[in-house]
Amino acid sequence: MRTIAPIYDTDGSIVGLVSSGVLLNQIAQENRQQLPGLALIVLALLLMSSLVSYVLARYLSRATNGQAPESLVRAQALNRAVLAEAREGLVLLDELGRPCSPMSALGTFSI
Repeated sequence: MRTIAPIYDTDGSIVGLVSSGVLLNQIAQENRQQLPGLALIVLALLLMSSLVSYVLARYLSRATNGQAPESLVRAQALNRAVLAEAREGLVLLDELGRPCSPMSALGTFSI
């Protein structure tokens, strides 16, 4: 890559040219020298994002008591149904006929 620029005197006429440039081979060599550092940065970012994903997955697992997403959807649907029917006096009973919470009744009802 090369550039050429004119040299002007005080009255504005061109008195000479100056040329400056860098060979493409030199640019390619500098790029190759920077590749290991770039690869190290990419590797560090990959490791950090994997660590964040792992920590987030563990947190979500603990926050949901290890329940699968399908189980959480069923529990939410049951809770909504119970709240919608609460005005009409719906009471959930377990296998022994005792009142129970919607979360404990989740295993006995299918929605």
